[in-house]
Amino acid sequence: MFSLIGGRVIPDSFVNDDYCDCDDRSDEPNTNACAMLTKSKTNNEQMFKCRDTKGYAPLAIASHLMGDGVCDCCDGSDEIEGLCHDDCAMWAAEEEAKLHAYEKAREEGKAKFNKYVELGKTAKVDYDKEIDELNVQLNQVELKVD
Repeated sequence: MFSLIGGRVIPDSFVNDDYCDCDDRSDEPNTNACAMLTKSKTNNEQMFKCRDTKGYAPLAIASHLMGDGVCDCCDGSDEIEGLCHDDCAMWAAEEEAKLHAYEKAREEGKAKFNKYVELGKTAKVDYDKEIDELNVQLNQVELKVD
């Protein structure tokens, strides 16, 4: 029996056989063989999109990193099942903590900046007032000299 998938007719045995037979990758819905492969926009390299990031930023790795024994995807989908732990929730929490720390530092920096802007405005008003007073004194001295 044959299956019509992605516009092609292929034997049923070709479906989920860990080999991409169809250009649209529809023959591998339950494997990682090609369902997650995309082309990199920068160097046209085949990229593997990690399957389930559970809140962690989507990650695409070079396809040659798949099956290398190093868990590059937080869900371990780039390696054989059982080799990696699903660390997506932990990675997401760490990323969230970094984001909060960055936002806190940004807000603190913004508050300091605004404080110095206000100090500068106050100092300018004070200096302008002092300049005006000195100009008045200068005019008085010039009148006495003339």
